[in-house]
Amino acid sequence: MEFLLLLTGCVIFPTLHCASVYGMSKLLPGKSKGAHYAIGTRLVSLLQAVCASSVGLSVVLSCKDIMKERFIRVDYYAWFGFPYFYYDIGAMFLVHYHDCPKQSLRSIVETFITKKWLVVFHHLFLPVIGFPIVVFYRRGVGDFFVGCIYIAEISTPFLSLHYIFKKLDMDNNIIFKLNGFCLAISFLIGRILVFPFMYYKYGQYVGIKIWQVPFKIPLLCNVSCLGLMTLQLIWFTMIVSRAFIILKQHILVVFTKRKV
Repeated sequence: MEFLLLLTGCVIFPTLHCASVYGMSKLLPGKSKGAHYAIGTRLVSLLQAVCASSVGLSVVLSCKDIMKERFIRVDYYAWFGFPYFYYDIGAMFLVHYHDCPKQSLRSIVETFITKKWLVVFHHLFLPVIGFPIVVFYRRGVGDFFVGCIYIAEISTPFLSLHYIFKKLDMDNNIIFKLNGFCLAISFLIGRILVFPFMYYKYGQYVGIKIWQVPFKIPLLCNVSCLGLMTLQLIWFTMIVSRAFIILKQHILVVFTKRKV
């Protein structure tokens, strides 16, 4: 069953990508090929995120014993979702490739790695580290915490919509700004506050204070959570800074109109 899910993931993500790009080329013939690839890539990302966060939420909301209760869908989705990270690197490269048609392949690769190094690093090493932990080394313990990690994807649909709206030239639309607000809030909850939440729930489970939890769990757990949270904080800072720039521009426009 696991191998079948892995194979399904290897097939379905590229297939959805091709279908999305083809659909965009028909729906938006006036847009560039790069825009078609960008929107198609983001649509697949959105769908994957909805699936992952749905699995995570269903586990977290229904779990009674955070250490021992088993949810087979946690392991199943790990097998199915594993290929997504490597597919997404290829899909992002294709977007970049079609946005730079006049550059040499070497130049395109170099600029892609320079601009997307953080995402590429995340996509390359998270599955290598996280996948074996989820499906092998846990030995059936802690499905609740894996569900919490899946919930991190709850912000990705808003991030995908952010880029889709930009490609559709909807930067000044109120929907774009509302989506940006939802992105910031969902990112804060799903990718940052989820870590102290996990420590709090474990503290409740074993009957200790949250500040005592780091001293009661393996060092690897603390290091992994710290590394992931640091990465999310970097991205959250970027999201908030961009939100402030947009808000500042909006305020300046409103002020200028009133002055006139």
